[in-house]
Amino acid sequence: MYLIPLIGMFTLLVPWTLMNRWARFAVLTYAVTSLGLFMVTYTHPSYLHYLAPFLGLNYVFVLNAMRLWHRRNKRVGQFVLAAVPLLAAAVLVKYSYETVRQATSSTWHVQRTRLLTQLTQDQGKHLVMVSYGAKHSPHNEWVYNEADIDGAKVVWARQMDLGQNCKLLTYFRERHIWTLEIDEDDSEPVFKPYPTNLCR
Repeated sequence: MYLIPLIGMFTLLVPWTLMNRWARFAVLTYAVTSLGLFMVTYTHPSYLHYLAPFLGLNYVFVLNAMRLWHRRNKRVGQFVLAAVPLLAAAVLVKYSYETVRQATSSTWHVQRTRLLTQLTQDQGKHLVMVSYGAKHSPHNEWVYNEADIDGAKVVWARQMDLGQNCKLLTYFRERHIWTLEIDEDDSEPVFKPYPTNLCR
């Protein structure tokens, strides 16, 4: 929605930018920041926070485009001044609702918290052997532990080959051993007792 005033007032915004000292400084900041971002060779949606320096600069041009529109045509400009904030508020409500709905759904971090809470309330200590399927995202990591691993109520470990698994099971032989199979991060994982007879 912020592109509406930028596109609508592009022919007036360019001359204003060339004449305004702060606008020229904003364009220069865009250029320098962009060069820094081009040095990053790996991209991921979670890296979008590196674009934060652009945010304030965007508002400089959007607000001045709306101001120029209002100066050129008061009726249309008044409509744009009202429409853009309303559209922004509608998008904010939409994304807030989706975020809340996702946080209460079966996302991986909610599933992990739920399982950890369940195991923490059970008697004894536990070892969870996690195996990932081909559709699992490496950014959604289930296996991480407290600083004091030996004293932790629940220990998370990745499935390895049988020999390594048996060494781990021998070390944590006093614990309840579980296996957790995760294919897709938003699907229900398969949680069941580990077949300890494989190590006999």
